Amino acid sequence: HSDSLAGQKESPMTVFTTNSKTVQLMDEHFSRILERCRPMISVYTMNTAVKPVERLELFSKIEDFGIYQSNRLPVHTMPIELLARLRQRGSPWIQKICDGCERSIASRAKVLEQHTITDIICLPDLEKVIGAAEEVPGTKTPSGDCLYYKVDEYRMHLENILWYLSRYPNYQVVILDTPIFENIIMYMKGDSHALVIKENDPFVLFEVTERILASSLCEYLHHLVKDKMQMDSRESVVKRLQEELIRLEKAVT
Repeated sequence: HSDSLAGQKESPMTVFTTNSKTVQLMDEHFSRILERCRPMISVYTMNTAVKPVERLELFSKIEDFGIYQSNRLPVHTMPIELLARLRQRGSPWIQKICDGCERSIASRAKVLEQHTITDIICLPDLEKVIGAAEEVPGTKTPSGDCLYYKVDEYRMHLENILWYLSRYPNYQVVILDTPIFENIIMYMKGDSHALVIKENDPFVLFEVTERILASSLCEYLHHLVKDKMQMDSRESVVKRLQEELIRLEKAVT
């Protein structure tokens, strides 16, 4: 566009030149612009050059504060003992996920000293847990394979969530009776990075790196559970998790 022709208004203009110096300068100018550009969303599948597990490994290294939504228990609250068990009987994919979870434990604890982390979760059907038919969160692979809770492993996981609640005032849990999204995990880290995982076939990982879009997704999740968070006190969440442990003990004795 040109707005320098004797005060005339903007109008489209096509420039054709064979001057090598002009071509070089224009190439350098627009190359610098393109270098500052990056995609708002990246998509990873088993058919892309960069595999989902590679991005998950890198994602686990990003400072861990924000909001997490799943239709199961939160993957990053699994205790070290449970991660060790899963690593022993899991595939290379699951082993890498467990490694990432274990590496993030120390940094997560440090972040919780100053920042809030909110987990939006659902409790599973106890009959499925007892029947070894409840998936352990984070262990579903793109091929559809997964690991299932043993009863004592589910107990360990519940107890560790209770420990987080007792240890860190900045840790929040919202328990929903029905999930917001089926087979979708949404993980917001801060206000500038988000991950959306579609677990059912075909497995797809969406990585959002555009700050405004990632922040909007974070606000959207908070909006969806705002009433629930206001209605349920921290004490009521703790009580419900303790009651779940009692129900589990009664069911297996």
